[in-house]
Amino acid sequence: MQIAKPNRQRKTRRVEDSRDYRLFNNTRFERLRYNKQVNRKRNKKKRRYATRRSLPAGYLAVI
Repeated sequence: MQIAKPNRQRKTRRVEDSRDYRLFNNTRFERLRYNKQVNRKRNKKKRRYATRRSLPAGYLAVI
C-alpha cells in the first residue's frame, strides 16, 4: 500500500486559485484582475472542476 504524502502547499494554492474562493473573498477586485483569463479553454476546465475538489459545499451555499 502506498503511503500518502500530501503536498499541502499545492493543495492550498488550488483552493486559493479556485473561482469560488475568489468570489467568496473579494469578487470585484478579483474579477477585474482575472477577467482576461476567463475565456481560455484551460481556465474553463479548471473552473468547472474546482468546486468539487477544493472547497467544501458550505462555500457554495454562502455564495
